[in-house]
Amino acid sequence: MITFIIPRFHTNLTGLIKGLLKDKQEIEILVLRVNSLENHSDVRPILLPKSFLMFSKIKWFMGSSFSAWDIPSLRILYKKITKNNSQVLIIRLEKSMFSVVVLSIALIKIKRQVLIYTQRSVPEDNIWLRIIQIVLYKSMNWKWISPVKKDNYQSTLEYQRWIPFATNVSHKSTFLSDQENEIKIVTIGKLVSRKNLDMIIEIFQELDSSIFKLEIISENSTEEHNKTKLNLKNKINIGSKIKFIENVEHNFVRKILEKSHIFILLSQKEPASVSNLEAMASGNLIIIGRDNGTANYIQDRKGGYIVAYNKEEVKEILREIEKNPDIITEMGTNNIYEVEKNFENSIVSHQLLSFIHS
Repeated sequence: MITFIIPRFHTNLTGLIKGLLKDKQEIEILVLRVNSLENHSDVRPILLPKSFLMFSKIKWFMGSSFSAWDIPSLRILYKKITKNNSQVLIIRLEKSMFSVVVLSIALIKIKRQVLIYTQRSVPEDNIWLRIIQIVLYKSMNWKWISPVKKDNYQSTLEYQRWIPFATNVSHKSTFLSDQENEIKIVTIGKLVSRKNLDMIIEIFQELDSSIFKLEIISENSTEEHNKTKLNLKNKINIGSKIKFIENVEHNFVRKILEKSHIFILLSQKEPASVSNLEAMASGNLIIIGRDNGTANYIQDRKGGYIVAYNKEEVKEILREIEKNPDIITEMGTNNIYEVEKNFENSIVSHQLLSFIHS
């Protein structure tokens, strides 16, 4: 059995879980919170209650937002991970009390293989963290995994491995045909400022093209989200072909991507995202900001464009696509090939299992 201990089961783990299950692995997922938009079709996460140290009358963690001060019940957590037959623990490392508690229990009491999951780049930049990685590997055989790697990284480390996000190619990928007179652009993001949805709307409207249509898939579950949406709608001109699609479950997001042609993601300070990979698997051309930790999943100028956060650069790319829409089919086909070669569920799960047993 492989046990994941994570604050919440994010959809970016869905492909890996599917691959592991196909490889006949038994999976258990322990979490603090769940979100109604997550995909629990393969494995239902097990909720951990609050610790008495939080001095709360409410037993369970509420809402989907993770707090750095969330502390799970030490007794329940210890019982869960010491009395099952799991051979491998995969623990999410964050700057939080959750990570401190889980790693402390694993360090002191658990004689099992531990993989620490982060979204920091491989190899690690911070010299002190790298020393910690080596010490834990040499003394405890603990290893580290991340879906993020540096652009020029090709070699492998015995204690750390790039394990990318995973997904399977869509069988209903939509390519641009001669009969279509509309190019659908899709973006995905929470309604918060760092997602740069306002920039995408401005780019779209300044293009003033009759051929493009923009769909914004977003989570709107808080007052902040709703306030951001109202501000964005105030920027939209009457008659603009811009549509908000809110609070869509993960399975339906994929169906939308299968009917789109261009996927654009210009969020800043984005450690890693799986949506660009799912868009690749759906045959989309990708336009993605260079700060995104998974931007290098695409081949720049072959599967799309890795861009700076410059409106003129993005507008120029879209104008070129408008003149030569065959670029969409060419780059979308390249992206499907890249997913089949490097990111399919079974490929990534085999990489993980190979690293565990190495």
